[in-house]
Amino acid sequence: MRRCQGGDEGSFDEIFRRYRAPAVALLTRLVNDEAAGHELAQEAFLRIFRESASYEYPRRFSTWFYAIVRNLARNELRYRRRHPAVSLEETRTAPDGRPVVLARELQAPRTRPPEESFLDNEMFGELRDALGKLPEDERECLVLHRFAGLRYAEIAEIAGSTPTRVRTLVHAALERLREDLADFETRVMRLG
Repeated sequence: MRRCQGGDEGSFDEIFRRYRAPAVALLTRLVNDEAAGHELAQEAFLRIFRESASYEYPRRFSTWFYAIVRNLARNELRYRRRHPAVSLEETRTAPDGRPVVLARELQAPRTRPPEESFLDNEMFGELRDALGKLPEDERECLVLHRFAGLRYAEIAEIAGSTPTRVRTLVHAALERLREDLADFETRVMRLG
């Protein structure tokens, strides 16, 4: 990052290569939307490029970077709460009274047995839904810890909290996930 601040364009390319995939994954989990995760990751790198002068060494770059990512996710979630979206998969009624489906889900070609794909899709959907139900602060801390691999102290610095508080939030999030996903495990066992 210090080389980037000095005008070395290759160093920004290196930052982008190194952090692009983790940024997309993290943002997707924080906002529970893959398309938005990609868009927000692009915005994160634009901000890094434009605001590179605000990075202060010896602060860890990853902490500065994830603070930007976290703020973008929070802004997106606030915007969504103020401007609820209409689902394109909803069924509406046409003026003549016929039901109209606004959009249908596109199916990817199957490369594995259907039952494996079904269980993987179901499990991913259940996890995504369970993550989406978590309180925002718990979800942020859990995602930053488990998916971004940050330590409690780093998350505390990003969130303006303490490591003890972050540890408590991660633990609470994991407990909620266990409770939420226990029902899924029971339903899967009934299938077998």
